[in-house]
Formats: sequence, C-alpha cells, structure tokens
Amino acid sequence: MAEARARAAEAPRDAPRAFELGVALRRAGRADDAARALALAVALGGGRDVGRFAQWEIARVHTDKHDLNRAVAACRVLERGAGAAFAHVCIAEAQLGPRRAGEALAEIALAKVDGAPAAIRVRAKIVSGLAHELELKDDLAEADLREAARMDPQSADAAFALGRLLARMQKAGEAELRRAVSLEPHDAFALVELARALGPTDEARALLERAAVDRPADPAAERALAELHLAKGRLAEAKRAAEAALAIDPRDVVTRVVHGRVLLAEGKNAEARREGEAALAVQPNSAPAKLVVADAWAAEGEVDLAIEAYQAAYGLDHTSPDPLLRAAHACLAARRPTSARAFALRATQDFADFGPAWESFGDALDRDAEHGAAAEAYAKALAAPKGAIDRGAVEQKQRRSAAARRP
Repeated sequence: MAEARARAAEAPRDAPRAFELGVALRRAGRADDAARALALAVALGGGRDVGRFAQWEIARVHTDKHDLNRAVAACRVLERGAGAAFAHVCIAEAQLGPRRAGEALAEIALAKVDGAPAAIRVRAKIVSGLAHELELKDDLAEADLREAARMDPQSADAAFALGRLLARMQKAGEAELRRAVSLEPHDAFALVELARALGPTDEARALLERAAVDRPADPAAERALAELHLAKGRLAEAKRAAEAALAIDPRDVVTRVVHGRVLLAEGKNAEARREGEAALAVQPNSAPAKLVVADAWAAEGEVDLAIEAYQAAYGLDHTSPDPLLRAAHACLAARRPTSARAFALRATQDFADFGPAWESFGDALDRDAEHGAAAEAYAKALAAPKGAIDRGAVEQKQRRSAAARRP
C-alpha cells in the first residue's frame, strides 16, 4: 500500500494511480480511505474504463461493509456511462456478499455479456462460478472458474477463486493460490487461503503474518493463525491470536467460532458453549458455531444435548462430515456404540471417499464386536483418496480386528 500511496502522491491528477491506491486501500480494509481515492479516480477517469472500474470498486467497498443497498446503487451508476452489462455483473457480484446465489445468477443472465469487453466477460464467469459454489454445485463452479482463468491468465481474482474452490474440494489448489499471490502479493485473502492449503507449516505461518500486516483491520489472518497454532498444539499462541482477532471485530461470527475452539482446547467448556451461542445469535444458520456448542456439550458429558446439536449442525451444512464424525466419537466415549455406528455409517454414505469416515465406522463396528466388518472398514479408510488419517494407527486397528474375528 505504501508503494501505491507514493505513486499517487507523485501524480495526484492521474486516474490510474488513484484507482491503484483505492484498490490497495480496500484490500487493506481501509474502506473510507478507499472510497475517497476511488471517487477521485472516477472523477479523473471520466468515461474511460479506469473510471468505470473505479466505480465498480466503490460498490465492492460497500459490499465489504455488508451494505447491499449502497453497493447495488453504486453499480447502477455504471448503467448510465458503461452499459447494462457492466451494471448487471457488478450487481451480481454484490449479491454474493449476503450469499444470494440465485439473485446473482439472475443478474448474470440479464447482463448478456457476449458483446461486452473481455474484462466484463471474465468477471461474469467468476461471479457465476462463485454463485454455483454457494449453491453447492461444485462441478459447475469449477467449470466456470477454470474458464475465467483460461480467458485471463493474469486475473488474480480468477486464480484465487479457483484455488480456494479446489482446496475446499480437496483437489489441491495450491498452484492456483500461489499464482493468485504472485499476481497480487498484498492480497490478504489470497495469502490466508494459501496458508490454509499448506496446512500448519512454517511457510503458512509466515504467509499469515504477512496477511495480518497487509490487512490489519480484518480478523481473518489472526484467526487463521489461531487455528494453525491449535493444530500444532501451541495453545498460548492460539489464545493470543484468537484474542487479537476478537479485538479487531468482536461481532465477527467466524472469529467467535475460532475463539470457542481455543476455549475448548483450554478445557473451558461452558465458556466455549456461550461463545458458540453468541455467534449463533448473530448468524443462526452458522454450522461451525453450532458445532462448537455441540462439542462443548459433549465435553461436559451432556451427550443427548450434544447429539441434538450435532444433528442441527449437519442439517445446516451437508458439505462437511465433521458433525457426523464428532457425534460418532461422542457416542463412543459415552459407550453408545449403536448410536456411534449410525452416525459413522451416515458419514460413509455421504462421504464415501473420505478416509476418517471409514475409520470412525470401523471403530464403531469394532466396539460392537463386529470385527470382520470393522477390518473391512479400516481397509476402506486406508484406500480412501481424501482425508487425513494416521495410517500406522489404522493399519494396527485393522490387524487387531482381523485377528479378533478368527476362530
């Protein structure tokens, strides 16, 4: 951002430099400063593309502030000077802020981008891909985002969106995220997603520390650092990072969820449950928040309440097996193998290529003395292409179950 500010100061009447500064400020989370720089770029850019895209960035500033009405109003300004395609694609992107996938796709259909400039066609493809991702139509999302990346190999937005999707689908994605970072080295969101894809490594930690500097007004980097430290067993550092994220935005739902996870690791189960409930008060359909509540009930020995919360969490989000697997684990700990088996079976049915689901199913079967079926489940866990398991531990359990079934 310092470089962009210096370049803008050298030529205060240069529209592209004002635009560059506005984008840098928005990426850094400096919304009000970004809006002023972008307004100057609009005024200096006139009817040129730099002015149009500066107006689009103003809409993004409003989206970042969760103000859909003002974002849409900023997009509609484009209709007068840039045409309907610009305006509709801009509005479609704004609709993604509150996760309104259907409305976003409807705007893309209205845009009729076939004759629009290449940059608008690329943005339309990205928005379409993101909307399909919200609809859990991953194949359509991947196709759209791959096409956007093909249309413009220099689009950091396309590389970032594709890499994040692939990482979530456990189809790698590291190469695309590295490309996004190489194209926009100070994009904190790309830095955070690349760090997530790398796992709890020293490189990931360095990336997150960079992101925290590049976007200090956003808690994403600090909370990702908290998750990294938790995964490495560094509880004191996880606590520091989670509290730093909370200080930035106490109402952020994801941050409160991460803080709840830190409290669980500290054994502060009642406090963790209250943190999850506070997050749900802000966003009632947050599956991760409900999962914190469920884990807290389980840790307190309230298995029936935990099971109810795990079921609710899975009802809110069918894309993750975590509620099912944690429910199975809680039931096994409470000596309820039949219930554990039911949850683990559902996990294998809904996530047949996920190794931890088969391991959990094997554990439940083994506890029920069905050693032969357990050995088969462990074999499937070892052969599954997705999910991290301790292969040595699973192989040992498989051998033990196989031996137990012999007469």
